[in-house]
Amino acid sequence: DTKKPADTKKPADTKKPADTKKPAPAVSPLTQYKILVLTPGSSGPAVGAVQKVLKVDPVSSFFGPVTKAAVTAFQTAHGIPATGNVGPLTWAALGA
Repeated sequence: DTKKPADTKKPADTKKPADTKKPAPAVSPLTQYKILVLTPGSSGPAVGAVQKVLKVDPVSSFFGPVTKAAVTAFQTAHGIPATGNVGPLTWAALGA
């Protein structure tokens, strides 16, 4: 009477491989506005979003002298021509 040794093989690994995809980068709330050029006198949600990022207080969603000063200071600090307008270079520096 010959006995076979007990099966010592491990069961096949049934776990799925770890997901190696990196999560999608977070989309900036400014991205939706980057096609716009904001100038003094502009108003609306795009202006409000810029004011929040630049910590303009209060956020009025109106591009007045306080917002222009904040935009100009931001542009100067980031080596962008200090036009006081929010255009492509400024949107990019803001992370849009």
